[in-house]
Amino acid sequence: MPIDLLSRKKTHFVLWRVGASELAPTLYIGNTSPESPDRLAKLREIPLRQSAEFPELWEVSAKESGLTEGQVYFYWFKVRNSDPYAAANANQILYCTDPTATTVDRRFPAPTPSESGGVNSFDPASVVLYQNGTLIPCDPQGQTVNWEGDAPLETLPTNNQLVIYELPTRWTKINSNGLIEEGVGTFRDVLALLIPEAIAPTFPMLTALNNRAHLVELGINALELLPPEDSDDNLNWGYGTANYFAADFDLGRPDSQSAPTASTDLANLIKACHQQGLRFFVDVVMAFSRNNP
Repeated sequence: MPIDLLSRKKTHFVLWRVGASELAPTLYIGNTSPESPDRLAKLREIPLRQSAEFPELWEVSAKESGLTEGQVYFYWFKVRNSDPYAAANANQILYCTDPTATTVDRRFPAPTPSESGGVNSFDPASVVLYQNGTLIPCDPQGQTVNWEGDAPLETLPTNNQLVIYELPTRWTKINSNGLIEEGVGTFRDVLALLIPEAIAPTFPMLTALNNRAHLVELGINALELLPPEDSDDNLNWGYGTANYFAADFDLGRPDSQSAPTASTDLANLIKACHQQGLRFFVDVVMAFSRNNP
């Protein structure tokens, strides 16, 4: 019987190490405090155990990890480098992002393991909320996705009736000096193209963008967003995906905001599309992925 990793992640920290023969990986976990929201504290390592039923699965239950109710945690897995294209680095030890993390926070890059062979991966912290004995996807300040009010899928256009608008959140323009400017944009900037009263945080003074539902006025019934998954790159149209289960850190962090809200911002954008009668598509480009944990 196959294991459902995503269901298992509700109660356990899990790491699938296919074909890896190494010393046991560990969970490296800590949290911030209200007094120091930009610094991780109480970091500790917790050994993962190899599953008897699934030998390539390593895990530890949340209940065994000494977690505090209602606390947001930031974590990595400590592993030996198993990059098949860099066999010379096989003795390196590093902290990596959870490959199935639903939120990452690039404000907190991985530290360097203290033991011999320790190297810095620069991987972002994985983020999760511990609540009611369950590990819940959340943004770094604890916000969770609320799907209340989402339109039923059966009310949305069918596959043979779609008019799809493909949209990059990244943008370019020619300025008054003839030079090319570039910008990242955010999920909330896209939301401002759907909801007239929504303000685009990147362009708050741009009259043409605010107070108009441009995408709705076009008459489309589906929006395809160029890769919204988390990437190391922020100006390459979203390609170079690193963390396929996490919304992009930069797209969830307007310049005026200290902590990202990528998960809830993306969910709110999807809900807004559905409420306006638009299907929402995600552009997933496996061939251009890089720096995967």
